[in-house]
Amino acid sequence: MTKATVYNAHYMFEEDSMNFDFPVEIHVSRFHNNQFITLADVDYKVPFDNPDAFKVYLNTTEPSTSPNREPIETVIKNAGQYDLILTTDVEILENCPNAMMFPYGSRSVLPSSRTVAPARYQFKAIVLFSMGMYPERLNSCT
Repeated sequence: MTKATVYNAHYMFEEDSMNFDFPVEIHVSRFHNNQFITLADVDYKVPFDNPDAFKVYLNTTEPSTSPNREPIETVIKNAGQYDLILTTDVEILENCPNAMMFPYGSRSVLPSSRTVAPARYQFKAIVLFSMGMYPERLNSCT
């Protein structure tokens, strides 16, 4: 198992709870470990620690008006650098084919199993689901 690389989310995930069978890099609210947001009109190459990792951008933990979150236009412009974008922003969902609705703090039900996942498994289940993997039981995704 490989521990996911997570930036800007020390408060979100239980220690050692994000383990995958493949490398995963998760950026929350801002690209990589930036302390400031990126301007939409700038061509920006998002830095990734592992270019072969499954790349996830999660922006549901801050309101869209927050100065601590990438602006919607910037996310749309840079969406192609990520494999998966988890968001609640309609504009991102409508403009980014790799975006999925992800209400922060909710629970997931995968169509293949109809099993309701405990909240701590939700993120991993969404990543696996987006890759076409349908675990029989979400509780087995540790």
